[in-house]
Amino acid sequence: MLFQLGLNHILTLTAYDHLLFITILTIGYRPRHWKIVLALLTALTIGHTISLAATAAGLIAMKSAIVEWLIALTMLTTGIKGLSEAIGDNPAVFSKKYILKYAMTMAFGIIHGMRFASALKSLLGDQAKRLLPLFAFNNGVEIVQ
Repeated sequence: MLFQLGLNHILTLTAYDHLLFITILTIGYRPRHWKIVLALLTALTIGHTISLAATAAGLIAMKSAIVEWLIALTMLTTGIKGLSEAIGDNPAVFSKKYILKYAMTMAFGIIHGMRFASALKSLLGDQAKRLLPLFAFNNGVEIVQ
């Protein structure tokens, strides 16, 4: 059930911010840069997972208004950074330039994951203290991504 909920969360218009972020993050890359795109999406997934686990453990608690503001800031920052970067003909996947971008994407994934976690916690109530429901939801989200 929660896996399906994660799938549906991304496939509906309620996840427009997540889809917009992925678009902004990857729009400048060409098909031959698939390794960089895969690494960026993996960093985003790791950030989401960290966020969901930390929320489930009670380590992260932030007001939704602050999280929404931070999400907008991540999209703005990613867009500005994307516009300012020129992709070379043959960029190295794990160059210093991209390691920093992966770290930034992971940090932004943590912020975006807070939104998922708070939405999920409101649906699950006390059950949200368990890791398994959060990870089932997360896997649904990440498969669509």
